[in-house]
Amino acid sequence: MLLTTQHDLNQVAKNYFGNLFNSYSDSFDEVLEVIHPSVSDMDNNMLTVPFHKDDSKEALYHIHPDKSPGPNGLHYAFHKKIFWSICVDEINSACCVWLNGGFV
Repeated sequence: MLLTTQHDLNQVAKNYFGNLFNSYSDSFDEVLEVIHPSVSDMDNNMLTVPFHKDDSKEALYHIHPDKSPGPNGLHYAFHKKIFWSICVDEINSACCVWLNGGFV
């Protein structure tokens, strides 16, 4: 097939990728039947509990103070010592919003 216009080329690309990434089935039951769960209900319940501010604080306190400096060249120890008391609420809030909802 000879394509002579930009519109024709656009249509071919649109159709190709539309078909490539399109689901041909409305049901995933046949696929799901052969996948055996590897996470128990108890583990799943633990993994889906909403994050709390204490979780983000604990995670941030486990960062080694001398690990990779930030874009400003300062290590985490500097930020933790100088700014933690000022920013703790905003940091915890942002972490919880992002981890619980996927956006900030």
